[in-house]
Amino acid sequence: MKRTAIIALIFVSCFVAMAQETVQSQLNDFRNSTPPPYKEDLKDVPAKTIKVVLLDDNTLVDCLIRDAVECEWYISPYEFIGSDDFEKSKTDTSAYFLIRTDKNSGRKEDSGMTYLAFMKGSSDVGKDLSKMKEIISLPLSPDDDTEGRSLPYLSSYILIIQKHIEKVMEKSINAYRGMAMYHDIFAKGTYEAAYFREGDFCFDISQEKLSKESRGKARFVDAQEIEELLDSPLPNTIFSLVLCPSNPNVGSSNAYQMLICLDSGELVYYHRHRIRKNKPAGFSRMEYRRILKYFR
Repeated sequence: MKRTAIIALIFVSCFVAMAQETVQSQLNDFRNSTPPPYKEDLKDVPAKTIKVVLLDDNTLVDCLIRDAVECEWYISPYEFIGSDDFEKSKTDTSAYFLIRTDKNSGRKEDSGMTYLAFMKGSSDVGKDLSKMKEIISLPLSPDDDTEGRSLPYLSSYILIIQKHIEKVMEKSINAYRGMAMYHDIFAKGTYEAAYFREGDFCFDISQEKLSKESRGKARFVDAQEIEELLDSPLPNTIFSLVLCPSNPNVGSSNAYQMLICLDSGELVYYHRHRIRKNKPAGFSRMEYRRILKYFR
């Protein structure tokens, strides 16, 4: 009886080991595989001249994008083009574009927002830009934005987009992961300071509590202070950025929460959630508790 049990145990152990080996082999094949057509590996980006599209409908934003690209774009050559040139070249399947779009991948729930996107041309794009191959898209502003909250962050956006391209070039599996790479804030290490705008949390929290629970490393700042801090970012410091439509539709519109480390140009955290009556725009209590781990 014991002998039978031992033989059965050996058989089961061998079966489990073989199964684990098969799974690991499949996982390795997946990790090393070339992404399917809708997920680019971006190996050709450094040799391309990236087309930066200036839409001519907002002079200030166009100027800021131009300045940010001229100061921060390093991964490849680039050129600035207007709307007419974009219409002529958007069907070029070998061309890459940095462009403002009014919808993120064509999802209706993302209407009401403008995005800064890095995309690849598509032969059947027509008038629907969602048919272009989107590499990365960052929320830029509500369509009727009057505050321009994200504009001081444009240089950071340009760095984030390039670092994302580099991550995809380094590991093809990152083409599949997309923005999910920025969801896990536990793997990011610790930071010396964090600045939040009042209203960046979807629940009430005082400056005193924020300071106490972050060991004095996090505080609220207003728009002017943010701009001053962004001009001369301190090392190892993160900034919050929360964006959503000006008049969100509860149950269908999305809100975006981001944490950005300016001196490194890293997107430390990115999360999108559907706005609901009990979950407005802003970091949730759960996210707040996880953010506190940055400072321990």
